[in-house]
Amino acid sequence: MQVGRLAALGTILFLLAFAAEPALALPAEAPDDTWMVNGPVRSLERVGSTIWIGGNFTRLRSSASGGSEIAVRGIAALDVTTGAPVAGLHLPKVAGGAATVFDLDAGGGVLYAGGRFDSVDGSARRNLVAIDPADGRVLPFSAKAPTTFAVLADADGGAYAGKPHLRRSTASGARDHGFESQVPTVSPSSSNGPAILDVAFAPDGDVFVTGAFDFLNGEQHRVIAKLDPDSGEPRSWALGGALGTNPRGIDLFVDAGRDALFAAVGGSDFAARYRISNGALVWKIDTSGAAQGIAPFGADRVVVGGHFK
Repeated sequence: MQVGRLAALGTILFLLAFAAEPALALPAEAPDDTWMVNGPVRSLERVGSTIWIGGNFTRLRSSASGGSEIAVRGIAALDVTTGAPVAGLHLPKVAGGAATVFDLDAGGGVLYAGGRFDSVDGSARRNLVAIDPADGRVLPFSAKAPTTFAVLADADGGAYAGKPHLRRSTASGARDHGFESQVPTVSPSSSNGPAILDVAFAPDGDVFVTGAFDFLNGEQHRVIAKLDPDSGEPRSWALGGALGTNPRGIDLFVDAGRDALFAAVGGSDFAARYRISNGALVWKIDTSGAAQGIAPFGADRVVVGGHFK
């Protein structure tokens, strides 16, 4: 999940229950003694015992002031047990303008980082880079993608990348021409700019995509669409319930065991649960500000974050 959607604004969280059961205990308010970075964090991705961190920062620090420092740029990593840097792990540096990593995703033995940058460790890598999560090496993959807000790693080493459109790259970084690039557009009355902001696998291997769109390649699909993973062709699947004015899908998570697709939406400002099988609305909670992140919290709750009152 892209936590930067929460970090850039005053974040508020609330819990929603799957069922009427006793509330789960929240984590302790006192933070663990872990290292930190000196700028906004946009994404976290766990690979084994390592938490990879993406964002816009230049230092990995042992404390807020003083202590030890490691020079980084947009990518860092910590050991999940100790909260300290991983000994011997190389941390690639992104560069170019306001270089920022917006999303991280791992699959097929590869960690992908998407964002806004021109190079990584001095090698040309435009907005999308593949990293070996075992040692931090930058891999030969080179896709020359547009600014990338959403990445989904495929099991075969390729990746789907979104914003302003969704494309699929092969393990080498070459564009997969068998996958039709999905270009989002919005209605003339919309105040949103078209965008694709999150991508997730469905249990059947299809790809869910969300963002600010009323059409994909000219065909009507709003907020969330379900795509054939090989051809990119949208399925005959649509969200139930009212979507409101100028909805902007920001975050998704899939719970296959409950036939549940959870969505955090801005613009119309709501969090909702839909059925994976047919898009039917199960419940919807209005928020007075954008819901920007949604994730599981224990067995019977979800946590929602964003900038809402």
